[in-house]
Amino acid sequence: MAFTKIPAASQRLTEITSSGSWVAPAGVYSATVTCVGGGGGGGSAGEASSITTSSNAGGGGGGDVITRTISVTPSTTYTITIGAGGTGATTLTVSGGNGGTTTFANGATTLLSALGGGGGGSATTGGSVYNRLECANAGGNSRQNTTAAVYTGGGGGGSGSAAPTQNLNNAYHVNSGRDSSNSATSGPIYSAGSAGVLGYAGGGGGGYANSSAPTGDWSKGADGGGNGGVVIAAGTTANGSNATANTGGGGGGAANWTLAATGTGGNGGSGLVRIEYVA
Repeated sequence: MAFTKIPAASQRLTEITSSGSWVAPAGVYSATVTCVGGGGGGGSAGEASSITTSSNAGGGGGGDVITRTISVTPSTTYTITIGAGGTGATTLTVSGGNGGTTTFANGATTLLSALGGGGGGSATTGGSVYNRLECANAGGNSRQNTTAAVYTGGGGGGSGSAAPTQNLNNAYHVNSGRDSSNSATSGPIYSAGSAGVLGYAGGGGGGYANSSAPTGDWSKGADGGGNGGVVIAAGTTANGSNATANTGGGGGGAANWTLAATGTGGNGGSGLVRIEYVA
């Protein structure tokens, strides 16, 4: 008698990085879907009438990271929209742009949705906060200095907690934008972006201006977030770095030290959808 060997089912992973669709394979009735929203753009930095020494912009906030196991129907086409990263600020009076929303839908019914992160504060603005019932991702605030002895960093963007909890909707709770020190002796110890979730959606680093080079994670982005601009000499400016695409990370904030030119914020990273299933 002949026997036919049936292959064992295995875990499959599909990562979708641009808007489009996914067709549930034959025999697949359940999938774990993770949506990552777009990251917020970093803020801009430069001289203004109220800023005579330095200004350091806040980093953009990371997007939402939301995961849920849902029922799917074989051969059904599901629509995916990937949230764009927020645009980095280019003027002192406007914060970085908010990131876009990432969704996983069946026709007109949205099954999973992840909002984008808030933009980082520019030289004359505060960081924006993107709120909803279960979470808030904030861009870091800017710091303006009018005394030559004080050089601080912009706040790092908020993102997913390092040890996230989940609510009933499986949305990860997140940190607000991290503030920065306002002391010439302690420096901008909180200008780093907040850590992300599952390796995604870290906050962008805040801008840094000081006669000494930054140490540790000062001004660094986290988990896809862009680094903040670094200035260590008067008369210079530095743009924030763009976040990595398809991570939902926030853009880095710019830095400026007594220069009329404006440093621009980095763009936030676009979002992502991960689909895991057994087939």
